[in-house]
Amino acid sequence: MHDGTTRGPASADRPRLGPFAALVGAACTDAGAARGLAEAYAALPALARRQLVAAIVTDGQAEAATPAVVLATLLGVEDNPLVAKAILEAIATLAGKGLVPAAPERAMLGGDEHRGAALLARPLFANFVEVATVSWEPEGGVTRAAFESIAHHRDLGPLLATLPDDSNMQEVPWDSAVQVVVAALWRYRRRASAVASAAGLLTMI
Repeated sequence: MHDGTTRGPASADRPRLGPFAALVGAACTDAGAARGLAEAYAALPALARRQLVAAIVTDGQAEAATPAVVLATLLGVEDNPLVAKAILEAIATLAGKGLVPAAPERAMLGGDEHRGAALLARPLFANFVEVATVSWEPEGGVTRAAFESIAHHRDLGPLLATLPDDSNMQEVPWDSAVQVVVAALWRYRRRASAVASAAGLLTMI
């Protein structure tokens, strides 16, 4: 029989340490955990999301984690202005601890505007980055255009592996890579259907 008591992560009478606290701790450093938590969070009603924000602050601190990092991830999927304000207030209460970007801006490029590939990684906060990968060729135009909204800066290898093996990728200055990518997208704009599925790529450049 239900006793009317609120259950779940925000329940006031549950133990403060446990699986949820561990998840909060993992989401501070693991991009997969952060994405999973954000997806589950986005599916909740607004009231439950506000309760979850409070639980993250409490459990994250108890786990000696950096809950501001998790809250920043959730802010990226929050579409309710009142809940977004609550997240920002919670981050301010935590003094934004852990949010200073620790990852460098990186750009890797192979080829030229006619045939080539690129990986662009831009810092978000803590060790997280947003990443775009794109490749193009004369025969098929833009053959790949993908965007990862959050990734760990040390986990770029698997994303780099999605690009053509013969790309001969090299690290280059960000502006140099962006110029080549823009030129390629413009050149193959009439055949760049793949770009439509990667709007985040365009926001990065």
